[in-house]
Amino acid sequence: MEGRPRVLVVDDEPAVRELLRRVNNYFGFETTEAENGEDGWILYQEIKPTLTISDIYMPKMNGMQLLSSIKKSDKTAKVILMTGYVRFRAMLETCTYPPDGFLQKPFDIEEVGHMMQAFLAEPKSEHDPQVRNQPDDKVDSPGTIPESPLPVEEPEHDG
Repeated sequence: MEGRPRVLVVDDEPAVRELLRRVNNYFGFETTEAENGEDGWILYQEIKPTLTISDIYMPKMNGMQLLSSIKKSDKTAKVILMTGYVRFRAMLETCTYPPDGFLQKPFDIEEVGHMMQAFLAEPKSEHDPQVRNQPDDKVDSPGTIPESPLPVEEPEHDG
């Protein structure tokens, strides 16, 4: 299925994965899913998706660690991170490998669709394996944590 952009969705919440799969189907994107960062990293290496959308706070390997592993292996890879924890947005601005996009949960489906379309509409040359797969350093194995674990936080609520 070379003509369809492939999106990797990584989230420990089945409802979020289902929602993003439906959005992807609507836009004609092929979807592959993982329920944690470790499985997401393994799938990323196998399928080399055009775009990865990942939750930040997950078991086994969090989204920040997944982002770091992906960007170390392919600095042109497109990664969108999402979270329901407001404090993580400021943290993302200071990380070594910032994401290409950020979604605050609960997110607007239309916003997700437009963001994905924008990333997937970029010139094909950036997604050419000859250009994309230029690693910065040795890539960490799934058992190695590339960045410090995230603190445990409670979701912020309005009101």
